[in-house]
Amino acid sequence: MRLTDAVFARMIVDVRSMLESMTPEHKADFDGDFLKAIAEQPNEILKCAMYLFLGYLDGATQFAQSCGGGGTSSDLPWGRNPDEDDRRFAYRCMMQAHKMLKPTQPKRSMGGRR
Repeated sequence: MRLTDAVFARMIVDVRSMLESMTPEHKADFDGDFLKAIAEQPNEILKCAMYLFLGYLDGATQFAQSCGGGGTSSDLPWGRNPDEDDRRFAYRCMMQAHKMLKPTQPKRSMGGRR
């Protein structure tokens, strides 16, 4: 967590400041977007991303679920691509953590319709 504090602390402050100064109309454009999520729950996203970066998939899933997220339901393989550098993989981990921390959407059923 020291690494995330050192690398991302200033970015989080800047994004929060930017969002606070935006009009409600402009803020509406950020609904569900990564920038808004990282400003509102930076520690959760960074911790989940760190689990992913280190290869602790079960830890990342459990952490995301404990924060109210849906975890992950994908059966796709996860991990670093052989030709992927640290920055690209870290970026993918952040995006995946953002997805994992979103609450699951209830599945719609056609059973009640006539």
